Amino acid sequence: MVKQPNMTRRRLLCVASAASLGVLATGLSEVQAKSKFKRLDKAIEAMKEAKEDLENAKAIFGGHKKKAIQLLKDGIAELEAAIKFAS
Repeated sequence: MVKQPNMTRRRLLCVASAASLGVLATGLSEVQAKSKFKRLDKAIEAMKEAKEDLENAKAIFGGHKKKAIQLLKDGIAELEAAIKFAS
């Protein structure tokens, strides 16, 4: 169980990096099936998993958990919108 928080932190760091690049979006359910942007689809899935990990994590992130979850939600929405716009 000691490795779980480290994996969550690592995943969060990767997702935060992707989100900070500005590649963010909305409406994946219909977009994902048609998307020709496989890496972006994978990034969305990773962000969703990271968000779920944070939501289920204990309070070990020094107050950053709530903001990180919201940023992940925003990032997922932006990526989905970008895919939808480009399709």
